[in-house]
Formats: sequence, structure tokens, C-alpha cells
Amino acid sequence: MPGPDGSSASDAERKRQARRIGARAAGSRDGDGKAEREDGPGGTGKKTAGTIVPVGGGSAMAEAAEALRSWWDRGQSFAAYVDGMTVNRERLQSIEARYALPEAARAFWRRFRGHGWRALILTADWCGDAMMAVPVFCHIAREAAMEARFYIRDDHPALMDRYLTGGARAIPKFVFVDAAFQERAVWGPRPPEVQAYLDAVRRRIPPPDDPAHETVKRAVYREVGDRYATDPAFWAAIEADLRRTLEPVAPA
Repeated sequence: MPGPDGSSASDAERKRQARRIGARAAGSRDGDGKAEREDGPGGTGKKTAGTIVPVGGGSAMAEAAEALRSWWDRGQSFAAYVDGMTVNRERLQSIEARYALPEAARAFWRRFRGHGWRALILTADWCGDAMMAVPVFCHIAREAAMEARFYIRDDHPALMDRYLTGGARAIPKFVFVDAAFQERAVWGPRPPEVQAYLDAVRRRIPPPDDPAHETVKRAVYREVGDRYATDPAFWAAIEADLRRTLEPVAPA
């Protein structure tokens, strides 16, 4: 299926993608994963919106689905993820308590009920973008009756490396699969509105060789974290961008 830019992969490329999922996920060992956090709260800003990821057919399609099924069994529940958080827990819970799905969006998300869709979510407690997106998605998941599993980025580098953004391990990443574990869409790390804000505030950070670089950088990202934790417009942008991403593949 075409992505947001109208492009689509060839059948051969789709099969290669599916084989890569199987090779990495079906019993593969997770290698060493180094954090790539220097580009912002959740990583690189090179890719801003959700992307629909085509999946090939035949045996490659079945292999990819089986690989994702095996990853599903390794994931954490939302409760287990929150219990394991050492930073940002209070902010995440505060966003979940204050956010509400817009009434206009509820009918769309209810279309997923009864269809067995699931989400595999790559995340980490230190990530500001995940701090925002995860509680917003929890409201979506309840409305859609959609199960989710959570994967700490650096504990699952083989899965993370399947969903790089501009070559970096940017999070969060939401991988949506249907009842047969066919990959249908991928979203993350942030919506365009949040990306534009980050691009603007990053311009205030001096070059790395400037003596003030680290001080200003820390101050900027404290400001970003505070904005993420308190701005309902950003939370609304996440839901809207997730909806745009899922619209082309949503059940009728």
C-alpha cells in the first residue's frame, strides 16, 4: 500500500523487508544497543509523521507475521512498563489522567473493535516523546479495544533496528499489526507539529565547540520536557497524526 508520499515498494522489496523481520525476530539474539539520545527527547527528527509500511505476500508474508507474533510474546504489559519506570512516571500518569479523546475521534477508533489489532511499542522511560505518546495511545487503545505490548528500546535492539528513523533508534515507535500479525502501519517518533517546535528550540543551542553548549542544551531540553508534560495541543497532535496514519488501513 502506498505511503503518505504516494510511493510504494516493489514486490521484491516487500519480500526482502519481510524476510529481514523474520531473520531478526524469529529467535535472533539481541545485540548491543547504544543509546542515541543526543538529538532530542526521543531521538532524531529526520522523520516526523507516521509511515504505512507495506508487507509482501505468500511465504514471506507468513514468515514476517510469525516473527512479529514471536516478538509479541516477549513484550511487557502497560502496567509492567509503568512499574519499571524510574523517570517520568508521574508525568506520564498525569498526562493520562488529564487527556481525553476528542469526541470526533471516538467513532474512528471504535472501527478497530472486534478486529484483533495489536500494537508493539518501542519506548523507554527517559524519552520525552514516549512520555507524551504512550498515555495518549492508552486512551486510543481503550476506545479501540486494541491490545499493546511494550519493549524497552535498548533491551531489544534487533526489533528496534527494524524500525530506524533516518538510521537512528528514535522512539517511540508504534508498530500496528492485524489479527494475523501482519504489519499494517508504523508511527513515530512524533507528529509534525511537535517536530516543528523542536526544530525551533534546537536552533537556540550553540555549536558543540561553544563553551555554553551543554548548559544551554540542558536548559532547552528541560523546557521541552515541561512543554511536553503540560501542553494539550501536543497531545492532540499525537492522536490526530496516529489517526491520519491508520486511516488508509483501518477496518471499514
